Amino acid sequence: MTQKRKSSKEKLSDSVTSKYFRLSSESKTDEDNERKTKNDDSKDEREEHQAEKAIVKSNPKCLDTYFFAKSCQELAKSLLGQIFVKIDNGKRLSGRIVETEAYIGGEDKASHSCGNKQTNRNKAMFMAPGTVYVYNIYGMYCCINISSKGEGAAVLIRGIQPIDGIEQLRSNRIASGKSATPSKKPLKDKDLCNGPSKLCQSFKVNKSNGDQQNLTDCDYMWLEKGDDVPNSDIVTCSRIGVNNPEFGDWSTKALRYYIVGNACVSVRDKTAEANM
Repeated sequence: MTQKRKSSKEKLSDSVTSKYFRLSSESKTDEDNERKTKNDDSKDEREEHQAEKAIVKSNPKCLDTYFFAKSCQELAKSLLGQIFVKIDNGKRLSGRIVETEAYIGGEDKASHSCGNKQTNRNKAMFMAPGTVYVYNIYGMYCCINISSKGEGAAVLIRGIQPIDGIEQLRSNRIASGKSATPSKKPLKDKDLCNGPSKLCQSFKVNKSNGDQQNLTDCDYMWLEKGDDVPNSDIVTCSRIGVNNPEFGDWSTKALRYYIVGNACVSVRDKTAEANM
């Protein structure tokens, strides 16, 4: 049987149809590949997140709930020498805690929890020991505290000696816009975290990423076991910035602790050092 030849119009139609299905197939393949890439990226992010979490959980140096379950003054001294760790854009930043202040709760007139009054701002002070309390001062600076045993009790971290990621810490301080300017000399290592707000800038700690996080199960911020500091090397003196007449004798109570001779301490008390 003789096969009928296709007309030019029919050939053109077949060509267009073939091209359409080929392009549709290629488009579908591209979409599938793009979807697969997105899924792979999402999977990689989840796996990376889980890996970071696993590191925290399996880290034998990571301090647990038992460490934080101390009275406020005891915790303030025990924190000296321990290592504060924060992950910043996948990089490990760390430093040795060298200065603290104790705010022991309801009876402490200089404390945010004076009178055991709980608010949205200070809620973390009433949470489980090891919970981070971050608050803002002057509308632009942050301070980091860690809750202890005792109703509304927490320890302010005042000074840290940088260990890991020093250049990133320096970059973070400069990027904060509240430290060095191009006309000034580069920030020295000892000046990166020698103050409660400075260390928050360097470690990029703020209310949104820090407040109410528990250091025993947070996967981007925790404490590791460092070298314990003997009592003979701890200076005990009055706290900084609480000389308000309304605070009465709480203004002068010896509730600040720091490692003697450490260059990263914010303010030395030479009188207290002389009486050691």
